[in-house]
Amino acid sequence: MKNCINCYREIPDDSIFCPYCGVRQYAEQNQSTGQEEAQESAQQTAGQASGENWVPYLVLAIISTVCCCPPFGIVAIVYAARINNAIIANDSAEAQRAAGNARIWLIVAYTVGILMWIFYLISQIGFWAYDVF
Repeated sequence: MKNCINCYREIPDDSIFCPYCGVRQYAEQNQSTGQEEAQESAQQTAGQASGENWVPYLVLAIISTVCCCPPFGIVAIVYAARINNAIIANDSAEAQRAAGNARIWLIVAYTVGILMWIFYLISQIGFWAYDVF
């Protein structure tokens, strides 16, 4: 058994990728370049090696679920999680599709949430005006 170069867990000797963290394992003779390639692999899993900057859709989706509209926010959370999974799998096309869907559901969640708050405030003002007169 050998240890992973990233998470240091024990993995089988013939493993190419770590089953725990997914980092590619390199042969002993490439130890000096192995660290550089491990850093490159870690950057790819973060979506930075492709030069793409990903909007933190997961954070926005959680905020929309808590503050605006839970049903649509939950759908946005699901698509935002798919973005992260696609980035880890180095599937840029799937990440783009999931980001587009997350963006749509975030817009819907925030729009419905804001409209609900406006309706609530107008109805409260109307009830207050009705009680006064």
